[in-house]
Amino acid sequence: MDVEYLIKGLALGVGVSVPLGPLGLLLIQRTINKGFLSGLITGVGASFADLIYAIIAGLGIAFILNFIEGHEIVIRIIGATLILILGIKIFFSHPAEQFKRNKTKKKNLFVDFISSFFLTITNPATLFIFGAAFAAIDLSAGDDNTIKAILIGVFVGAMMWWLILAGFVSRYKHKFKLRRLWWMNKITGGIIFVFGMAIFLSVFLI
Repeated sequence: MDVEYLIKGLALGVGVSVPLGPLGLLLIQRTINKGFLSGLITGVGASFADLIYAIIAGLGIAFILNFIEGHEIVIRIIGATLILILGIKIFFSHPAEQFKRNKTKKKNLFVDFISSFFLTITNPATLFIFGAAFAAIDLSAGDDNTIKAILIGVFVGAMMWWLILAGFVSRYKHKFKLRRLWWMNKITGGIIFVFGMAIFLSVFLI
């Protein structure tokens, strides 16, 4: 495996994930309210979505790209609806009640995964970011192993960042008081709701 391209993939995966957008806030909110594993699974969902876009951009898979373009409106509407529901749910959640539920109720990690996956996959701009990055890297001189090295690097790099973020927040979550957590839920839920509304409204601009 080409170590040089693996490192480039790692850097790309971290670079795409580091900006603290709606997904980053969601991971922080879940790590504080539901624990480290919930936050980590949220990052796994986003990393898989990034990997899918990286595969499409890196391999130039025409039929998947055509499917996304042909069903972009449906994908945006479904994704926006799920994101809006997620934002509303977080906005009206109360930290104390969440703590009580988490002690008596089994964590639904699948919901954590799928919600973060849709939060990431419904942003087609990620595809163009990977496309531009791969164009800059110039894969024309490489082979299949080069592509594999970059894709592995992208996924591992993204996961490294989410693991570090979830671990850091989990380590210091005891410093967050209920009042601060209440405001975090409001801010996170509000930002995610606005993000979902922006995706929904973008349907009419396509």
